[in-house]
Amino acid sequence: MQRPTPCKKYCAAVSFFTLMQETLGDAPALARRPSPRVTRAADYINDNFTQPIKLADICSAANLSASYLIRSFEQHYHLTPHAYLLNRRIQHAQTQLKSGKMIADVAQETGFADQAHLQREFKKHLAATPGQYRL
Repeated sequence: MQRPTPCKKYCAAVSFFTLMQETLGDAPALARRPSPRVTRAADYINDNFTQPIKLADICSAANLSASYLIRSFEQHYHLTPHAYLLNRRIQHAQTQLKSGKMIADVAQETGFADQAHLQREFKKHLAATPGQYRL
């Protein structure tokens, strides 16, 4: 009996894996659940977005280091914790503006430093000022 040459082994392996891929199709990406700590970080942001929040506060609530929190948060939510916080504030501001509240009051109630900060972030995210959005 003859030994297979390296070329024949390679061709057999390629054929095998090609057949496997055709048979099984592309495997769906495994849905990764965030760790409970990352979920805790998001919950902390959702519960406290109207208050001034620092990264250290979120890390403390989730019991994670800053670098691990940012990396893990981004993997699951596709946003940094800061971007997530801003989005949450903008969403709340939209609701408040639609109800007819004054822009300065909305800025204060949603955790922005001042009206100018709300206007800057609002325009950056929605391509409209809060006043234009309300119309």
